[in-house]
Amino acid sequence: MKGQSEMIIFLLLFIIGIALFTSATFWSKGIFQQNVDIARVENAEKFMKELNDNALNIIKYGGSQDMEYTVDGTIEINSTHNYILEVKVPVTISLPRQWVVISNDSSYIQEMLDGNNFRIQVVYPQSSYKVEFFTEGSRLARPTYLSLERNLTYISSGTTVIKIKVTFI
Repeated sequence: MKGQSEMIIFLLLFIIGIALFTSATFWSKGIFQQNVDIARVENAEKFMKELNDNALNIIKYGGSQDMEYTVDGTIEINSTHNYILEVKVPVTISLPRQWVVISNDSSYIQEMLDGNNFRIQVVYPQSSYKVEFFTEGSRLARPTYLSLERNLTYISSGTTVIKIKVTFI
């Protein structure tokens, strides 16, 4: 009789332990994914700020700059407005669904949630000069490295146009 009660107690404790482990795993899964998504958003913001700094240096001083692309998403030269670079990252967290400007200078960085994609853009509006990005390959990529190079500068309708070649590696 004593052996049976020990076996029943062991089975009950084992079942309770499995139930607690399963519920803790199920409960923490959402929190874990939320932390992953927050890290993706912060990484995309950090990359876009670095990209903007490098692009502004190239606009001002010329030359080229290589960057490691550490974002878990795609990067694109906007097909409608070639003065916009955009990164899209899939996320499941709640973010504003309208454009929010997070950095403002002669260029600005804006972000929003579009469906399940976090979109972040660096925009170079026409001021005393106009910036145009172009690439010889696809306008949309998921590269390992990114290269920016000042390519051509010319005057069009009284405005200086600076063409920057983007190479996805």
